[in-house]
Amino acid sequence: MLFSIDRRRSVQFPDLPLLEDLETMLRNPALPASNRKELEALTVSGRSIEVSFQKAMKELRESPSHAIRELISYYSSLVKNLLHTRIVASTHIIQLVGINDKEGAFSYRSVAVIPTNWHVMYERNPIFELGDIVTLASRARDAYNGKLDKDNNSLSWKRGEAYEAEFIMSALAANPNVFLTDCQRRLIEKWPHGIHNYDGLEYVQRATE
Repeated sequence: MLFSIDRRRSVQFPDLPLLEDLETMLRNPALPASNRKELEALTVSGRSIEVSFQKAMKELRESPSHAIRELISYYSSLVKNLLHTRIVASTHIIQLVGINDKEGAFSYRSVAVIPTNWHVMYERNPIFELGDIVTLASRARDAYNGKLDKDNNSLSWKRGEAYEAEFIMSALAANPNVFLTDCQRRLIEKWPHGIHNYDGLEYVQRATE
């Protein structure tokens, strides 16, 4: 799962159909069989991702960690109140959550890129994919607060890692037998205090309403 941003004044989303458009296209009896098969597969995966993503968000809103609950609540508020939310389907990715700042301080569009089989990945290893969503939420929060850049050594990148470590440690506290990947173990070794007690990681965020 990736998160990218472009702050140019005018940014167009890729010219790809919305899932709702795909469903309209599928009702066309003149649609060639070869196209129909591909569009059906994209529609099924897109809807499955919607269901899995909402399930994952519910689980994160109930996290034992106050910091994670607060982050996900903020991210949910962004999606509800300020983001232009849409799912766009393509052969290789589902693009979810485009951001359009309404306050006029700066204009940008950003997008979270989620693989078309993400719902399968989530069912196979929910802790890993939930951690990805935490990182996504952190970077979306940073984008809205003007603190996101593309440097992998940036505070934004480190903040996302620290939030993910926070989530992993809270998951371990709830279930010590939870399976962790080597990458996840390295994260909690790197950020043993989660999001707390590191200079520059925490900040006062702007209101979402």
